[in-house]
Amino acid sequence: MPCRAEFPQAKQLQQQFSSTSGVVFLYVSIDQNQVAWKKLLQDDTHPTGVHINQASVEQAGSLWKPYLLMGIPRYILIDQKGRIVQANADHPSSGKVAAAIQKLLL
Repeated sequence: MPCRAEFPQAKQLQQQFSSTSGVVFLYVSIDQNQVAWKKLLQDDTHPTGVHINQASVEQAGSLWKPYLLMGIPRYILIDQKGRIVQANADHPSSGKVAAAIQKLLL
């Protein structure tokens, strides 16, 4: 799966910013199989951070519409005020994400 292929680089980014206040990594799953999704979260290959499941656009509290979620994998950079800075941010494996995060912290 394309999302899981990015896990190693996502974990590296998290480690790089682990002591930086104001940086949160949110992972939104659209997995319909809740059992499989929860099992994945117990595996040490996935990145840590905030994990939520948004299997439906109509789900209460859905992030689909406010954050323009259209497909996976999708990476979005959001500033500390909750505004979308990059709706189609680079994938962690691009090598560009750390600099983009640093720029938001200035």
